[in-house]
Amino acid sequence: MQGDPMDEIAQHEMDDAIVDALGDTPKAEELSRMKAILMRHRDVLQHDLEVEDRPEEKQKLIARLDELDQQIHVLGEEATINEFVENSIHFSHEMRKMQN
Repeated sequence: MQGDPMDEIAQHEMDDAIVDALGDTPKAEELSRMKAILMRHRDVLQHDLEVEDRPEEKQKLIARLDELDQQIHVLGEEATINEFVENSIHFSHEMRKMQN
């Protein structure tokens, strides 16, 4: 059974509006997945740091952990912003549907 063609058109318009609003930036869900991957990588590096004995290698690991922390923070902020944009578009489309 097929859905209402008008609902499909509205969904397509909403998807297009989100893509237009976000530009080249991924959707919030994708950014959250990327953040989770970096967090798992960070856990591995943290473990490596804990077992590393060589001071020069510890410094490299600390520097890499600092970089990852910054990337994780930025991805989290971007995901929050994009989620807000996506939710705003969903809301405006729902409001428009209710007015019609």
